[in-house]
Formats: sequence, C-alpha cells, structure tokens
Amino acid sequence: IIDEVLKLSEEELLKKLCKKTFYDNGLKGMLTNVFDSSPYAAINNAYPDKYKPWQFANVPNSYWTKESAIKATKWLIEEKLKWSEEELFKGLSIKIFRKYGLSGMINNVYNNSPYSAINSAYPDKYKPWQFPNVPLSYWNNETAAEATKWLIEEKLKWSEEDVVKKLSQKIFYD
Repeated sequence: IIDEVLKLSEEELLKKLCKKTFYDNGLKGMLTNVFDSSPYAAINNAYPDKYKPWQFANVPNSYWTKESAIKATKWLIEEKLKWSEEELFKGLSIKIFRKYGLSGMINNVYNNSPYSAINSAYPDKYKPWQFPNVPLSYWNNETAAEATKWLIEEKLKWSEEDVVKKLSQKIFYD
C-alpha cells in the first residue's frame, strides 16, 4: 500500500499514515486482526525498526511512559539533532520537541519541561541553568548557591583570588 498504491514519500508517510489510510485501501481487517488496529505496528512489520512510533503524526498519549520518553529523548538528541553540548545548551526548547513529534511526550511525561526530559535521559549530567529556560519557580537560596558554586568551581575553575579580582555581574550573565 505504501510503495505501490499510494507511492508515499517518507515525509508523506510520517505525516499522513493513520488507520483511515488502511481502511480506505481495504486493509481494515488486516490492521484490526493482525496489528490490533495499530498503523505503527503494521509499518514496523513491513519495515522493521526503520521508524520510531513518535515520528508519525498520531501517537496515542497512552504510548508515553518514562521508559518510552527516555528512548525518544535520546533518539532526538543523539540521532536526529546530533548537537554538540553547546548547541544543546543554546537550542533545546519545547519547540524542538514539538518539531520532532514529541509534544505529547514533553507534555504528558515531563510537564512541558525540556530539562526534565534531558535529566531523565542523562541523569545528573547537566544542570538546569545550562539551558535557555529555567522556570522562575526553580530559583531559591539553595539552588542559587548551587549554581554559583558550579559556576566558580566547575565551569570557571577559579581560585579565591580569581573570584575577588574577576567576579562581576557580566560573568553571571555570560
């Protein structure tokens, strides 16, 4: 149906494939009886491991668990974006997750928090303040102290003398 009847490109396949596609082409019984009405299961059977469920326009919200969300986040970062850490820190946003079909995941599993998704996939590898958006509710005396210590000790690797001589508001902004 994909290659010979509809002649869908990969992009069209990912955007348009749904149950109706199978039903309209006389394959309702096959989809229902063999693949439990799952277009993804049918595609995965025909093209094993070529596509991920979240690449298609419709992924049921029930699909998203912490485990599937971790796989999808790693796929996004490692296979799709292939960003350096610097690019990741500058560009990661809800928009990126949505652009790659992960809006249901970021919403349902991570309450629209890109940092929560990253931290789940790569536990404690990154700090929230390394990314473009940190919720204002995140900041308190404890998190501010942690971020300041991280900046001075880990990022800048400054001595006490360096702190006295170089610390400025611009350092925090940068």
